[in-house]
Amino acid sequence: MSNQDTAIEILSHFTAQLSALHRIYLELSRIDIFDDLCRQAVVLWRDKLKMGRLGIWMVCPDRPNYLCGAFGVDETGGIRDERGQSFENDAPIFLQILQDQQQVYYNANHQLLDHQSKPVGIGETAAAALWDGARVLGFVVTDNLLSRKTITETERQVLYLFGQMLGHLVSQKHAESAIRENERRYRLINEMTQAIIREGNFQDTLQILVSRFAELLEARHCHLILWDTASQRATGWANAAQTGYSPTADDIAFTGKALKSGVAQMYHSDNPGEGLSGECLALPLIAKQQSLGAILLDTVPGCVWSKNQIETGTNASAQVALALLQAQLLEQTQQLATYDFLTGVYNRRTFMELADKLHQRAKRYNEPLTVIMVDIDQFKNINDTYGHRVGDQVLQVIAKACQQNLRSVDLLGRYGGEEFIILLPLTSASAGDLPSAQSPAVQLAERLRSTIAEIIVPNHLGDIRLTISLGIAGREHGYDDLEQLINCADIALYESKKNGRNRVTVFSSTSHPNTAL
Repeated sequence: MSNQDTAIEILSHFTAQLSALHRIYLELSRIDIFDDLCRQAVVLWRDKLKMGRLGIWMVCPDRPNYLCGAFGVDETGGIRDERGQSFENDAPIFLQILQDQQQVYYNANHQLLDHQSKPVGIGETAAAALWDGARVLGFVVTDNLLSRKTITETERQVLYLFGQMLGHLVSQKHAESAIRENERRYRLINEMTQAIIREGNFQDTLQILVSRFAELLEARHCHLILWDTASQRATGWANAAQTGYSPTADDIAFTGKALKSGVAQMYHSDNPGEGLSGECLALPLIAKQQSLGAILLDTVPGCVWSKNQIETGTNASAQVALALLQAQLLEQTQQLATYDFLTGVYNRRTFMELADKLHQRAKRYNEPLTVIMVDIDQFKNINDTYGHRVGDQVLQVIAKACQQNLRSVDLLGRYGGEEFIILLPLTSASAGDLPSAQSPAVQLAERLRSTIAEIIVPNHLGDIRLTISLGIAGREHGYDDLEQLINCADIALYESKKNGRNRVTVFSSTSHPNTAL
């Protein structure tokens, strides 16, 4: 064969290889998952380029001096999974490419190894960088163990182009994967924030939070532990769905340590049971210098927390902590707008809003409804004798006693000063033909009166005994306006006060025929 024929044959072969590389590029570009991309690359190398063994090795992102395996074609022509392998990047074949920026390495007298890293003879080796235009991402390595033919200059150029092509695809897939991962993280963090902002059961909110956090960092187990800085104790907790058990003493201790340090803490736990174990991560929840708690997570056995995971967790925990703090301040504002700050019962505005809804329902369905007005006897004397702090204590004692004797459907509010107001849905003030003393409302009022009469408030000036006076009015008295009904109960309360206090009086329309009309 003439030199011209040889040149034409080489050119024809190179053109065919370039065409195969183009088809390989088109096929690989449709694959989104990195591992699938690498596996298919070695399959296509074997089947379309038919150039012998191949190994793909990537520079470890967290350990730049190490190479991590991907996939390869072994000495039998089969596909070899090398993802579990790694080694220090000190071999001359890699150092020349990485340090000298030599795009293709060739050695005609190289020790060849099998898939178990055992020597199988001397042969030719060629390697090319996975180059994305800016940096070396890894290497593709081939040899002539299978073919026993010389690796030609043309084949080295094909290897070089294969490495360039695969490097750009890997870089592109990494970028696309990073975008998808950022979108996933943004979605989960947004879900966590929205769960806090939305009104709902606080424990359910914590449950959503901790489950999303476990998903965000791909954790095996996850706790969210709330913390009280004054007592240095955990005040509550929630688990991810897959956790299913309460935090251990060690978990709670690491919460305190993470909050004390103010930064993410990694620790090892040898919990033999179902608790967090292995490599654990504690992320403090701190917002505006307020310590709220911590997120505790563990990972699957054999894995460690990456720098990227820790940064993601740190950023997410800071955002979650701020949202939790803001939610608490919303909650506190709502508490102030809804409840009496001293006694914890509904304030007058909120009571009237809720009572009006229940009153409208009672009118619509012609249901019984009763109002009870409560007044603390001789309250001014208590304030004058013992001081306003003791007076506040008395108000709190009365409010608590009322709450303990009411049903969950009943409304209790502070009407003003030493007066409280109670609304009893589906409850009559009278008992039909029976004496009024036997009506459900009167029975409740008498129970409240006798309960409070037994209360003693200790004081250094002398024990304080309390009594209350009560007035009752119901819809059956003929008043279908809420304000009128309250006015009638207030009139009955005045009768109790006038007749000696510490008693219950039911409004009588016959005694006050023109009341509230």
